[in-house]
Amino acid sequence: MSIREIEPGLLKEFLSGTKHCLHQQTAESLRASQAKGVKAKLLGLVEGGELLATAKVLFLPFKKIFYAVEIYFAPIFDESKPEVFSRFIDELLVYLKKDFRNIRFRIAPLIEEARISNELSRQENSLAKVYKNILLDRGFTELTLNYDEAAGIQAKYFYVKEFYDMSEEELRASFSTSCRNDMRKAKRFGVQVRFLEKGEEDIFNRMMQATIKRTGMPEFTVNYLHGEEFTIYGESMLVPLAYIERSTSLATLEAELSDLTKEFTELDARQETKRIRSKKNELKEAIQAAERRIKQVNEFCDEHGEAVNLACSQFFITKSDMIYLQSAAYQEGFVFSPVYAIHDLMFKLAFERGVSRYNMFAVSSPFENTGADTDVLSFKENFKGEFIEFIGSYEKKLRLSWLQ
Repeated sequence: MSIREIEPGLLKEFLSGTKHCLHQQTAESLRASQAKGVKAKLLGLVEGGELLATAKVLFLPFKKIFYAVEIYFAPIFDESKPEVFSRFIDELLVYLKKDFRNIRFRIAPLIEEARISNELSRQENSLAKVYKNILLDRGFTELTLNYDEAAGIQAKYFYVKEFYDMSEEELRASFSTSCRNDMRKAKRFGVQVRFLEKGEEDIFNRMMQATIKRTGMPEFTVNYLHGEEFTIYGESMLVPLAYIERSTSLATLEAELSDLTKEFTELDARQETKRIRSKKNELKEAIQAAERRIKQVNEFCDEHGEAVNLACSQFFITKSDMIYLQSAAYQEGFVFSPVYAIHDLMFKLAFERGVSRYNMFAVSSPFENTGADTDVLSFKENFKGEFIEFIGSYEKKLRLSWLQ
């Protein structure tokens, strides 16, 4: 066995036979990193011409002439074979130590330690300790910082919604009541969603800067969009933008008001009974609510414009996952539930693309729930999924420890 650089075509063929792979470990991701000027290599463990494990490896500049080596959620391999992982690590260490400039190696394997329900019941992966010991026995140290506490730390927890045996109707019925209500609310207001194209990345980036300012989230956790990514990733990267347009929104709301008024008028012409009186009272409240929504839209557009961007997200699609990487939103648009309009569409698209796992990506520990992203975690839990706990991020000093 040996570690060597491999061609992107071989990676694509290899990934077709794997269960899960995140966007960071695709051939497109390699090209995107290189387009940003990052030194990145696609390395594989090969035996007899057969690729057994692979990872995109980043070589990040450190103190001008050195490199900090990092691997995110990899290697990709048959996880039932710890011996492959062990050999991959051994061979990779030999490979990295050949260049004196590589002084630190950090890795966050895509290996589950446990599945955790919303009720915090825990199902352990029996092999997790084996994999952790492989790293610890080779002098790696587990990093205890959360992903939003320091740059380069990968999330230990994901929040996912799996729907392998569900119909789309069953999936939506499984969401929380408040989640379904917010999706309906966005539709009622006539919130629209379209996908950004190359040349429109500033729409997302400006919105993200406003979000950072509003929330105080660390900027190093953000991936700003670059125009090259639209070309490189193609249809595997989607950036949905939720917006409200006065004319379309009013047409939707006024149609609803017209239907409610017509129904009330028809009931009012009938002989009044207790049931009809109750229904008329419900309709009166619904009519008043519809009128308030029309007023809200008019006041909002009077202040902000005829068409207003509300929220924007970045998604990646692999063969296994619809990955919700990040979101940005303007606070003044929260009343229209624009982020729920985005997820309403993206769940539908996941079904159309044949994906059965909606991966809402990084969250803090569900057992602490005191981090800066507490509100984000609460939002994701509305979709009634589960947590995946990974074995964590590990680091090993390769040489010249006095430079660290």
